Amino acid sequence: KDCQSRSWKDHHRRICKDLPHFLSSTTDPQQQLDSLLVAQLIAKHLGLDEGRGAIIRYFQGASAKSTVDDLESPLRALFTLQPAERISSPPLPLQEALLNATPKAAIDHLFSTIQNNHFSVASTYLHPIAHAIFSLASRAFNHSCLPNAAPSYRYENGCVWQDVRALSDIEADEEITISYIDSASPLSSRQIALRQTYVFECTCSRCQLQASVHTTTAPSPQHELAGSEATLREWVFSDHPPESSSVTASLLPLTNVTIAGVPPALLPFVYQDDYLPTVSSRFSDIAHSANPKLDPALCTGLTLLAMYFLIYPRHHPLIGLHCLELAKVLWNVGIISPAEEARCRPMAGKLLDLARSIMAVSLPPSGFEGENGSSPWQDLQSLQGLLVGDIKD
Repeated sequence: KDCQSRSWKDHHRRICKDLPHFLSSTTDPQQQLDSLLVAQLIAKHLGLDEGRGAIIRYFQGASAKSTVDDLESPLRALFTLQPAERISSPPLPLQEALLNATPKAAIDHLFSTIQNNHFSVASTYLHPIAHAIFSLASRAFNHSCLPNAAPSYRYENGCVWQDVRALSDIEADEEITISYIDSASPLSSRQIALRQTYVFECTCSRCQLQASVHTTTAPSPQHELAGSEATLREWVFSDHPPESSSVTASLLPLTNVTIAGVPPALLPFVYQDDYLPTVSSRFSDIAHSANPKLDPALCTGLTLLAMYFLIYPRHHPLIGLHCLELAKVLWNVGIISPAEEARCRPMAGKLLDLARSIMAVSLPPSGFEGENGSSPWQDLQSLQGLLVGDIKD
């Protein structure tokens, strides 16, 4: 209630009336979040004549003797960041009088700067819930499709905090990088997104390697697909092949497997644009099935895990979340099919151990909860309790 009261006083009273029409008329969710952030900044900091006057003088040029220092704190920090290429801002949910009184140059500058510097604030399940500006991180971290760090978010003392966490060992003098986009996207999609939003072309080692590999969009025959997936799992988990019961010994590759080390014969298969979404969809279908079977669940889940180990740093939160989800599926299989219980429970326990070790590095316990009010840490503890209780019984 306190948060709602502050929001109403700060900005929402100048947005509320136009918000329903705005939400129903815009289709791009990313642009929608940027527009909402611009509207909130204008409503809060330019709603009064004093704030608007400083902005007007700033955009009148040097003769007006107004500098960034004359602006209020959040705008002052924002105006020191690099904007995107000059663009015209989309419609904003603002009172017409306030919108007309604000210089269009200021609105365009705010929108282009936010578009070039925003971070997607995500829940602990990695679902985007807002856009925000963290000016220090915008200046400090360059992009890589093979990053060694990633931002995470938490809500404390009425504020959203960003933590940048190392996802792998970082050597002395090694640059700390994050990914501005989803590293799992196809090469062409990544390059287009980076070019359009951030005005540069990525030349990281992953992009260079991927550009040198000839891939096809044609789906592989089913028998070839199954064989390639088995080879992939065997290579990633070479010390403990996942098809056997030795999966209970270890699931984490003993070496830092990366896409750069994939056997050449597997590269066209791994880099096929639609493969990762396809295997992810297959696993999702199994996870939500009323009667999941062990072998398809294990093979598909571990194939997806192998792909994640190749695409993301070894402590990326998505890997931990997938291990947790696969553990849930195996638990369900053991409940539905008692004959498989002896195989499912040890594997589920090992997956939970792996999920815990990864989440401890990259996923804050105090992060934003999911839509149902739960968090991965709560789910992990609940499933662990079930496994321990079952073993005791």
